[in-house]
Amino acid sequence: NGSTVSVKIGSQSFTAVVTGNSWTLEMTSAKWAQVPESGQQSIVVTAVDGAGNSNTTSTPVNIILTQPVVTVTTQFAGDGLLTFLESETAQSIGGTSTNLQTGDIVRVTFQSSNGPLVRDALVQANGSWSLQLSVAEMSTLQAGAITVQGIDKANNTGSATNVTPLIIDLTPPTYAVIMDQVTGNNLVNATEIVNGLVSITGHTTANLAGQQV
Repeated sequence: NGSTVSVKIGSQSFTAVVTGNSWTLEMTSAKWAQVPESGQQSIVVTAVDGAGNSNTTSTPVNIILTQPVVTVTTQFAGDGLLTFLESETAQSIGGTSTNLQTGDIVRVTFQSSNGPLVRDALVQANGSWSLQLSVAEMSTLQAGAITVQGIDKANNTGSATNVTPLIIDLTPPTYAVIMDQVTGNNLVNATEIVNGLVSITGHTTANLAGQQV
């Protein structure tokens, strides 16, 4: 019947296939490569019948064709090794990202005794992200690979390649840390504070010379 349908994405126009009262435009990767714009754009559809009558409609679209890039700058528990003492407090993993927007997701997957433990962190305005696991969550962790994957609003994904596999050593320390009474009686008065005479001291049941307490 001589009808045509033109589809304009950003500044690039394409011709759709018209069959009866339906039309279809198959957007291949080669066609997407012809669209120079990205981000918030409009798709404008113009139909012209055989008599030259036309009608136009449009819809907004968010074009995201770049793959997220995610990097880990703080390995889980600081170095990828979870010790007994570290397992007693919440631990984090974090890093940076590009090609992700505020509120996009960085998905971190750990190995656990209950199957994969999957947690999501939100990307901040500067591209950073951080995820913290609670003591209860860490109680199920198993040693092995940690995967970190950035996911944008268009569901494009990108995985970090510098993630340290998790090592777990929950052997408790073989020593005790003992704190002496503060000021000798655990009472601190104003004179002691003003004179700067308050010391907090203690000892251990093993020789830890050079170690940090």
